Amino acid sequence: MQEIKLKLEQETIVSQAFTKAQHCYSEKLEEVIQEHLLGETEEDLQQTLEEIKDLTLDVFYREGRHHKYGGSEIWRKYEDMFKEWSKTKEKDMLKERRHAKEMQEIRLKREQETIVSQAFTKAQNYYNEQLEEVVKH
Repeated sequence: MQEIKLKLEQETIVSQAFTKAQHCYSEKLEEVIQEHLLGETEEDLQQTLEEIKDLTLDVFYREGRHHKYGGSEIWRKYEDMFKEWSKTKEKDMLKERRHAKEMQEIRLKREQETIVSQAFTKAQNYYNEQLEEVVKH
């Protein structure tokens, strides 16, 4: 009974540390999305994400040092879960960035096409006006 109670306590504490690390990671990702998503190169973004993951793992490890369960089997299980979870988040963010970049490029192309088309139409109109002037004389 005591062993079950101890395991449950351990699971609860480790789970809380895991949740805290997830929350911290998600907050940092939001900051990156707001500030850097389209401005950074993909390599810079990957570096930033790696730094965030390292900082967040520090939160997880710091929590572990406060409890006697840091370094235990269950702790390592949650650490592995966090690493997998953060890897998935990073992949999703990189996909999101690529999609946002593609959409930005499409918008830019459309704007350029519109500007060129307007310039072409203006040039045609000017040419036609000049041609009419020549024909009149």
